[in-house]
Amino acid sequence: MTDLAALDMRYRGRMRIVSSRKAVVIELETDIVNIQRVLDALPLPPDGDEYSVAIARLNPEATTAGDTTREALPSPATPDAASPSPASPKPARVHEKWEQMRPSKQAALRCREPRFQSWLAGGTNTVGSESPDYFDAILKAHLGIDSKRELDTDGAAKQRWLGMDQRYREHITSQDYGDAAQRYG
Repeated sequence: MTDLAALDMRYRGRMRIVSSRKAVVIELETDIVNIQRVLDALPLPPDGDEYSVAIARLNPEATTAGDTTREALPSPATPDAASPSPASPKPARVHEKWEQMRPSKQAALRCREPRFQSWLAGGTNTVGSESPDYFDAILKAHLGIDSKRELDTDGAAKQRWLGMDQRYREHITSQDYGDAAQRYG
């Protein structure tokens, strides 16, 4: 690798799915005064071309006031033996299978998905311009509930949610694999 450059940028959790390329666009921010540094490090590729970049999470504790250099955090897979372990480590996250989650949790997670938001809003381009609460309200109106907790206690509401989620999954499958399913199905 040559021409390495480090840029101090922020990630705020914004991303969008580009289904036509089966890719995710991840937004990174930096201060506008850094624009020339960004363009020097990441020049715009010629049309239709691309190049690889690497992203590393930086250790915010390594930065002091006025200091623009930061060090990369050690990889979770290979912890640095010299690093002291935190006083109270966070418990490891247990990933539940979708089918094992409470319906209220499923619905909450779906309301944060940009593709679900677009589908729920009837394909309108409101994704990113509205808060998850907006889509939460649309979901509740479609299901005829006042709270997502009702999905865990009301059998009829749960069935409506399961039907809605199934229709959404079929929609996504047809978008992602529709041509192949028609050709090879």
